[in-house]
Amino acid sequence: MQKIKILAAFFIAFFGFAANAQTPKEKKNINPKVTDIWVVFRTHFDLGFTDLPENVFKRYREEMMDNALMLIENNEKQPKEKHFSWNVAGWPLEAQMLGPLQTPERKLRIEKAKKEGSLVADGLPFTIQTESLDYEDLVRGLGFSSAISRKYGVPLAISAKMADVPSHSWVLPTLLKNAGIQFLQLGCNPASQGDAWKKWMAEAAAEPLPPNGDYAALKNSDAHHTEVGSKRKWLRSYEDKRQYIRNTNEIVSPELHTDLDLLAASVNKEGKRVVVYNPLPWKRSGMIENPLDKEKYFYVKGVPASGYRTFSANELTGVKVTRDESSSFSTPYFKVVFDLKKGGITSLIEKSSGRELVDQSSKYVIGQFLHERFSTNEVDKWFNAYSRIKDGWGLNDLGKP
Repeated sequence: MQKIKILAAFFIAFFGFAANAQTPKEKKNINPKVTDIWVVFRTHFDLGFTDLPENVFKRYREEMMDNALMLIENNEKQPKEKHFSWNVAGWPLEAQMLGPLQTPERKLRIEKAKKEGSLVADGLPFTIQTESLDYEDLVRGLGFSSAISRKYGVPLAISAKMADVPSHSWVLPTLLKNAGIQFLQLGCNPASQGDAWKKWMAEAAAEPLPPNGDYAALKNSDAHHTEVGSKRKWLRSYEDKRQYIRNTNEIVSPELHTDLDLLAASVNKEGKRVVVYNPLPWKRSGMIENPLDKEKYFYVKGVPASGYRTFSANELTGVKVTRDESSSFSTPYFKVVFDLKKGGITSLIEKSSGRELVDQSSKYVIGQFLHERFSTNEVDKWFNAYSRIKDGWGLNDLGKP
């Protein structure tokens, strides 16, 4: 294969399946540096924006899956070099399309497409707010795709895709690279501007409640024509998603408290004791409030991963908390200097190389909190330089009233 100098990848986000012929450009307009164009058939998974979750799940399992399978099976008649692979996020493929509510007949067709490479799960589970997650959450999210690949004996995913999130954690490319992901495509849609959102919410509040609380019967809202459809239904889809975590909390919390009480009572230590449990998958140290003497704290060092340390009341007596006013300290790997007024790291030297990792010419420090307010002129300048859509939803989403 000819070496690719520039790869132009077009991601098609669709809920139906169609192909539109396009007139080729004049040869003089073709960029000679582009040697390959990859067209990636990929479904954008919207849960909550387009309909209630239950309706979206059903559409993915049935109508959308039937359309996809029809395209995939018709495509098999083409020469092998014209075959395509439909790319979908890991979680909807595992939990819905191949999940327990899928019909046996349709599931067999999906499994066949998966084994033959016509249906591919990308590395990420769905669109996620990566900056709100810890490393373990991000890594576990890759498990849906890898579990499917191992189950059906196909190679692990080498691509990942997300959309509709304005920004991502800097660790994401590093994490994905170490997981074998070679290609990451991101798209972002920011939030709406103030006045338009307030007007939309007022219109939603003015809508009558659906008969018998049947939100599923309401007409879907339209992002481009906001006068169409039910805004209450759109908001209800968010409430349904919030209920998932409430249900989880109701299931987990009582059992967690019961089991922690059992653990504390079972520890072989006489008299009153404080058991400090670490639910994280790595060793941890930190300050703990003494439950036997409220508003007093003690430092616990080296609590094992998924383990605990126990302290008797006597061991906690006389524990004093001291404050170190020094602005610097060292670890085996780094020398760190803090700016106590700006509240951030002003110097971070890697001991093995002697490298200074903080830009000493910057007026800011690492981790410094900034409160910024921008005028209409500043926003307009940024909007005109950044946005390709100068009116309609582009202006509403990115502009400033």
